[in-house]
Amino acid sequence: VVAFQANARQGTRAQKDREQVHHSTKKPFRQKGTGRARAGMTSSPLWRGGGRIFPNMPDENFSHKLNKKMYRAGMAAILSQLAREGRLAVVDSISVEAPKTKLLAAKFKAMGLDSVMVIADTVDDNLLLASRNLANVLVVEPR
Repeated sequence: VVAFQANARQGTRAQKDREQVHHSTKKPFRQKGTGRARAGMTSSPLWRGGGRIFPNMPDENFSHKLNKKMYRAGMAAILSQLAREGRLAVVDSISVEAPKTKLLAAKFKAMGLDSVMVIADTVDDNLLLASRNLANVLVVEPR
């Protein structure tokens, strides 16, 4: 679950460092004689409006590696839980005569299914076209 959620992250947040903040590189005041602390440029992180010291960058990678055996064990656990709850139906073959959404929706309604994921070795075009406009139907090929 942790790996699934982490891999779904976009990672688009970003902040600017002192290089990306657009300020002049001119010294704000002379080095000695003012009584103020030394300052090189106003884009320094110490200044208001300056860049962050360690900013968040959009190229940060949040993905987690998931071992193949662990992935398969997780899928087996999910499928067995669905089977125990009676939410998993195995059908030998499913086909639609014409690429019509109405035909496929009627077929699923007759089976008593409202949310469906069809996993087929080969997906014919009629099934794919008929299922495309149904919100709770997903047709996939196994990987």
